[in-house]
Amino acid sequence: MDLRTLAAGAIVQSIRLPEIERCGIEWCMLRLDSIDTTAAGNKLFKLAENFRFARAAGHRRLLSFGGAFSNHLHALALLGAAEGFATIGVVRGEAVAAHNPTLRDAQQAGMTLHFVDRETYRRKHEVELMADLQRRFGPCYIIPEGGANTAGVAGCRILGQVIREQVAAVDTVVLPCATGSTLAGVVAGIADHCATLGVAVLKGGGFLPAVVQDHLQAADAAHNVRWRIVIDEHCGGYARTTPALMAFIEDFQRRSGIPLEPVYTGKMMYALYRRILASEFATGTRVLALHTGGLQGARGFVEWS
Repeated sequence: MDLRTLAAGAIVQSIRLPEIERCGIEWCMLRLDSIDTTAAGNKLFKLAENFRFARAAGHRRLLSFGGAFSNHLHALALLGAAEGFATIGVVRGEAVAAHNPTLRDAQQAGMTLHFVDRETYRRKHEVELMADLQRRFGPCYIIPEGGANTAGVAGCRILGQVIREQVAAVDTVVLPCATGSTLAGVVAGIADHCATLGVAVLKGGGFLPAVVQDHLQAADAAHNVRWRIVIDEHCGGYARTTPALMAFIEDFQRRSGIPLEPVYTGKMMYALYRRILASEFATGTRVLALHTGGLQGARGFVEWS
């Protein structure tokens, strides 16, 4: 899986909205959702290096964690199957969720689902739980929730390098942020070529800057300092929405032709749109928004509406 080629093949689309142009801002989007592969988006970059590490260690079985509409588990199931891996998804919630579209896709791709309660799920980093899972399912390469590990950051670093080398000059790259690993990889790859802004999509994101800094330290990129995270644009919390957010997404999709989902990219674009209109970016700033894919997750809002 050649990540550089895949990243370079993503569409870069100009966003032409009159109110944004009146602010003197050049706005475009790098659409990872447009990559022609089994599961497009940032998860592709996080998982590719994990697959390489797993294969080098002799593993043919992968295990990871996520919620009932997890983009990560969905991508792991589809991409893992394409790469010849058996996959196991440890799912937070009840087994009835197995009938939702995300987990149906995962099962059809061959993923084994293991449902746990919230208390057990909170122990997902504990050695004892890891050992229990290995006893239940056999030896496997364990990927943390969201692919948030050194390998995941390394894959996203390639994405940052492609942005730096092949995308037309920009002043600021903006992307949604949940675990901080995509942001860390992009910052490491872009270096100090331009600024990077993460938009936290979960409530209580004050821990994220330290997490990103730790990732950058491990990647020998702690000297890259032109980044920050805004933590007050979560619209109530992870996977929470507001009428204003949903109205923005509907209007933006109609006017731009770019599909959004409300968990990650939609929330980031809503925050960016309002901040541009509030003159938080200087006239003449060239902004590149990163569409991280995950459009399958939008089906959850239809499923439970």
